[in-house]
Amino acid sequence: MSISILYVIIKIISKIFAYVEYYLYICSLIIKKNIYMNVELNLVCELSPVQKKKFNSLKKAYAACKKAGIRFDNVYGNLYGVPSEMVADYGDSSMLPTGELAIQLNGSYPSGNRIEIPNEWTDDNHIMGLTAKGAKAYQQLLKLQ
Repeated sequence: MSISILYVIIKIISKIFAYVEYYLYICSLIIKKNIYMNVELNLVCELSPVQKKKFNSLKKAYAACKKAGIRFDNVYGNLYGVPSEMVADYGDSSMLPTGELAIQLNGSYPSGNRIEIPNEWTDDNHIMGLTAKGAKAYQQLLKLQ
């Protein structure tokens, strides 16, 4: 075996050990702190009393819409409202919707009742971008550990 192949193998093994070491470190933090999320990030994302009041108003409005028969579908950052007596479900080619009839959508959702919202939560790794103020608060909280 040549030295270059051995070097590549050693690099790969060292990367594997680094990932295992990081995984064990994260597991130890979870066990030690009995947490499943980043406590400091939770603190940074905490709403102010005024923001909580507005958010609770939004939750009440959402509940009122559902009670009025509005069904919501989140499609790539757009929240659509459709009548629940007409639309049973929304899916895709790998997870078909329930209902009497499945209709292929060609490029857009058929409703003008739309609100644009940030949305990137799918089956991938997620990254939150903090503002300068959020980054400073987060870094200060990390120093307190």
